[in-house]
Amino acid sequence: MIGIVFGCFCPLHQGHLDIIFKAKKENDYCVIISCGYDNDRGGKELDVDRRFSLIKEFFSDDECIKVMQINDTKLKIDNYDINNWSIWLEEVQRQLKDLGLENYHYRFYGSEQKYYDELCKMYNQDFVLCQRINPISGTMIRNNPLKYFSKIALPFQSVYSHNILIMGTSSTGKTNLVKDISKYFNLPYSYELGRDVVKYKNDANLTCKDFVYNIYEQNKLNDKLIKSKENKGIFISDTDNLVTLMYAKTYAKRKNYKLTIDDYNNVLLPLVKTYAKDIKWSKIFLLAPTKNFVDDNIRCLDDESYENRLKLHQILIGLLKDFNYEYEKLDGSYYENFIKVKNYIREVEENEK
Repeated sequence: MIGIVFGCFCPLHQGHLDIIFKAKKENDYCVIISCGYDNDRGGKELDVDRRFSLIKEFFSDDECIKVMQINDTKLKIDNYDINNWSIWLEEVQRQLKDLGLENYHYRFYGSEQKYYDELCKMYNQDFVLCQRINPISGTMIRNNPLKYFSKIALPFQSVYSHNILIMGTSSTGKTNLVKDISKYFNLPYSYELGRDVVKYKNDANLTCKDFVYNIYEQNKLNDKLIKSKENKGIFISDTDNLVTLMYAKTYAKRKNYKLTIDDYNNVLLPLVKTYAKDIKWSKIFLLAPTKNFVDDNIRCLDDESYENRLKLHQILIGLLKDFNYEYEKLDGSYYENFIKVKNYIREVEENEK
């Protein structure tokens, strides 16, 4: 016997899992059908194909659970036409055959009375109507993701993570600010990997390959932390690939530096544009340069003057504009900036209660 659980899963949550694990325990197999329309309630970030992919990933280690997809748009099903259930059921049987499960009897599991009435009574399907054990829904999560973050299945959580970026030129205090905010709220945080690279190599000798490596690794680190179990709904970072571009755009124009304008225009800029699609920043704070410069033996001293750091700051503002990123300025003292970020996070938490 096969237990079939179907839904849009926008996102997959504990309420779905209650039904899925019941179907799994009561049958030889549980088949999950990820359904939906193009441009449905999942939006661009959680479209019908990505939901299917994330569910497959989540259950990839479970031999008793199989995952299939029915794209209702491609199947040309009208959500409001009851007669289209017959087309949908034919597709279910076809895909069960593809999975090698055509010789099993099957029954549907769900908590929606409407589906029970339509499939059981009108189409004579075996349907187990499940009582909602967990009072959670996709609508509740979409409206208040932070409040219900722990109810979301892990692969889906990153879509609803509130990601905060604090960026700026050198000696703005962003690293200490991010660390202190992380400690205060117990948040996972990311640091600027480029600092590690220049410990061993002078800025003038940095090649295009060095910048590509840094862009790739920074994106990888941020993405890993956002998707980690340590992320309880809010993530904070002290850098983004735009900061790398800021330095690259500056170095490419300097004589006796190995990076070239062609490297910047043809390799680095397109690469960052590609990666920019991976991470959504919910809030960006931009730190203004300070007149004090801290020499920690890893910075490029060509940029130690306040005037040069102001120029870098303007380049960063230009990049934020080019990428259509909105931001809020932090131009107070260290403590004033700390309070501003702290109050913002408090407000986010309060609004989600």
